[in-house]
Amino acid sequence: VVKKLEQYYQSFITADGAIKTNYTTPSEHAFPTTDFGNWCWWKGAPYINNCHFDGAAAMMEHLYGAAEVSTTKAGTGKLIQFDQSAFFPSGKNWGGLSMGSTGYLYVPAKCAAAGGAKKGSCGLHVALHGCQQTLADIGTKYVENTGINAWADAHDLAVLYPQATKSMLSNPEGCWDWWGYTDGNYAYKSGQQPTVIMAMVDHILGKKVETIVV
Repeated sequence: VVKKLEQYYQSFITADGAIKTNYTTPSEHAFPTTDFGNWCWWKGAPYINNCHFDGAAAMMEHLYGAAEVSTTKAGTGKLIQFDQSAFFPSGKNWGGLSMGSTGYLYVPAKCAAAGGAKKGSCGLHVALHGCQQTLADIGTKYVENTGINAWADAHDLAVLYPQATKSMLSNPEGCWDWWGYTDGNYAYKSGQQPTVIMAMVDHILGKKVETIVV
């Protein structure tokens, strides 16, 4: 599955070294951490596994460069709960989008003191949970225990955690749309879920929703 995903990304991202893979950590179908979650080989909720490998660090270093972290896994900033439905297009509800009413924004203490991402003092990282990692399935374990927040502190990044939800017929496992259950534009900027997420991003960065490119 991961190799197929790598091939899929290569259709859009062609620069040498832009895609980084790890086929040696036996983390099953889970987000790997250094000390939280199930045994590394385990396949099951919360789909976060203790593999003695810092997946968040590897991801952040590849995207943003090297940094040093000395905080707790949950980070030392503030986790803000917000209403995602405020960003839904007119006429759309949570069921049609398979997105929950609640989302989260993590803001490092340093970023909050400097005015946040809206004032340009920090960057913004968007973290999408996996299938069966909805709030109904695992609560805020993905939001708080993957190590992303601690590395966001180190990189001066706010982190947006949009939340998908289950739809009994079209999306029973609470996945983000990677096969077209919302519509045929699911993989494009004009797709329904990407449009909502970009509306959140624009709001956080202080931009108008009309600046979204579709």
